[in-house]
Amino acid sequence: MRFGPYRPGRRAETFLRERLAWGPVAVSQLKAAAREEMIVRSTLYRAARRLGVVRTSTEAGKLWALPAEPVAVEREGPVSNEMPEEVEGAESEATELDPRIEQLVAEVRRRMSRGQRPEALIHRIRKSWGAELADQVKAEIGRG
Repeated sequence: MRFGPYRPGRRAETFLRERLAWGPVAVSQLKAAAREEMIVRSTLYRAARRLGVVRTSTEAGKLWALPAEPVAVEREGPVSNEMPEEVEGAESEATELDPRIEQLVAEVRRRMSRGQRPEALIHRIRKSWGAELADQVKAEIGRG
């Protein structure tokens, strides 16, 4: 175990969370990107095991994904972080959610409609994304 600011395992976990945030990615692409980030193969695989990465094989190759995979949202046209003009000046009591939370809530609700228990899904989110995000998703599901 390394002490101090340089912790390759944590860096590898962050790398995987960022790369797998929006869905499955080919293992070959992950290995190449990790090499560019100077993350060695064994550290990458250990980080994947700690995060509970789901490994699947397809005709196209092997894929990795986070266990609580966010739903991909299809949008037309370019995505902008700016607020629309008609909403900018408006006062609103509703708080705007982080897009990750919205997607995780949608995914949990979709899986609940298939009969999965919300507690198990929230546990997976807590394990993969952290307690703060899991608590926010849990609160949103309780509101809906």
